[in-house]
Amino acid sequence: MAIKRWLAAGTAVVGIFFVTDFLIHGVFMKNAYEATSAVWRPMAEMQSLMWTMWALYLIGAAVLPFLYMKGYEAQKPRVGQGLRFGALMGLLMASGMSLGTYFMVPIPVSMAVNWFVAGMFQYALAGIVIALIVPSK
Repeated sequence: MAIKRWLAAGTAVVGIFFVTDFLIHGVFMKNAYEATSAVWRPMAEMQSLMWTMWALYLIGAAVLPFLYMKGYEAQKPRVGQGLRFGALMGLLMASGMSLGTYFMVPIPVSMAVNWFVAGMFQYALAGIVIALIVPSK
């Protein structure tokens, strides 16, 4: 994979996750977090640990475009492959995050479902954007 396109796709992944995380968690689910505030770290503590989210974004930025290219099939449309890739990654990542957290933390099932749906959207979008950026074999 050309390094410039890998970096561009990685940068796009960081942007997608940063913006969508803000919208999902900071806007749409804000009331749900406030209603369950007793189970979360205090905001100041979460802000001091924000570096872990940036590390997560960077790992995704490096790994997702690489994995997409490993499964790329030259004879199939790129956008469809990006959507398939994003949906599969979403199933893996969003189900683990939403179901795993629901298992460990006393949150409403609706919160876990919202996380799953949001994660599926995020990964599908990331997959499509990766497919549009990275070169074909």
